[in-house]
Amino acid sequence: MRKQTIIFVSVLLLLFGGPFVAYSAEGITYIVQPGDDLVKLSGEYLGNGAHYRAIFSATNDKHDSDSSFAKITDPFDVKPGWKLFIPAAGIDQEDYRISIVVGGLGFPEAPIWDSKRETLYWVEWSGDAIWAMKDGRANVAIKTKKGEGPNGLILDKDGNLWVCMYSSLEVVKMTPSGKVLQTIDNYNGKPFLGPNDFAMDANGGLYITDSGNFGVSADDDFSTGRPVGAIYYLTPKGKLLQVAKDISYANGLVISHDGKSLIVAEHRRNCLLKYSINPDGTLSNKAVFFNMDTDCAVKADLCWIIGPDGLKIDSKGNIWIAQLAGGKIVVVSPEGKLLRKIFLPKDGGGPTNVAFTPDEKTLYVTDGLLGLLYRIQFK
Repeated sequence: MRKQTIIFVSVLLLLFGGPFVAYSAEGITYIVQPGDDLVKLSGEYLGNGAHYRAIFSATNDKHDSDSSFAKITDPFDVKPGWKLFIPAAGIDQEDYRISIVVGGLGFPEAPIWDSKRETLYWVEWSGDAIWAMKDGRANVAIKTKKGEGPNGLILDKDGNLWVCMYSSLEVVKMTPSGKVLQTIDNYNGKPFLGPNDFAMDANGGLYITDSGNFGVSADDDFSTGRPVGAIYYLTPKGKLLQVAKDISYANGLVISHDGKSLIVAEHRRNCLLKYSINPDGTLSNKAVFFNMDTDCAVKADLCWIIGPDGLKIDSKGNIWIAQLAGGKIVVVSPEGKLLRKIFLPKDGGGPTNVAFTPDEKTLYVTDGLLGLLYRIQFK
């Protein structure tokens, strides 16, 4: 079915014993019938049963403002009589194609595009490696020391790689061949808790999230959501400053195009924070910028890990968010308005970060839970 001018056909359908279906420019309102499930409805209305999570998420979004719509907690358990919303974005022909480029990875993270070398880099956190892909061929470019756990990755203006070694609690600068140029392992003598990700400003200053410890014990910072995460700023002159703290697992981050704001993923509170950037690189005016949905794409006992992971900003200033355990990429405007959701095709997915090619026609997505590198090609 295709999106049409606003049409209401519910009366006719009810007269003939069919389900209540109402079409609008935004999508379809549908009343669940016996034997229905989201995969079936997705196949009928969206053209692909794999897009059932689009109905799941759109219905829950509608429920937030209109309680007559169902609140779905399990996408495989919908009841006759429930009111669903099927988004129009799925009714039209998809504007992208998703494929798996590399599989079998050990919790991949932090894809970045190197325009000079026309190369995509990403890391394997549990594989202790940095990968490179050029002309469609992917190989391990750098094998880090066992137990270092590379997580965040960024290129500086000289073409060197900065790596957050999450497990060994270090921030390392190295050449693309792996030669270590600099190592930072503390702030004022106190060890980091879990360096996670980077954002670089126009002056070459580097913002670094320090999340908190993960999996050290049953009482670790990630499991408890303790607000011990921090943000550091490495000035262009090499001085390390702590510019924010008391964050429940600080994760991905981006700088607004005007250089005035820092957007940071607060993973364990499932939201994005916004800070004002002061002239000296310090931060102020902390506020919640965007609250993520809680629609989970993993087993119920893992849904608690849901939250924004890596972030990237496009040429329009829109922020692309990899939602771990959400199985999707969420796009929000510079003002924090939800623009779209792109659902990954495999159940149980855990997207960790994204990277655009320079023309923004291709988006690469790392999936940590399934060990995959996806390529999304926009038409």
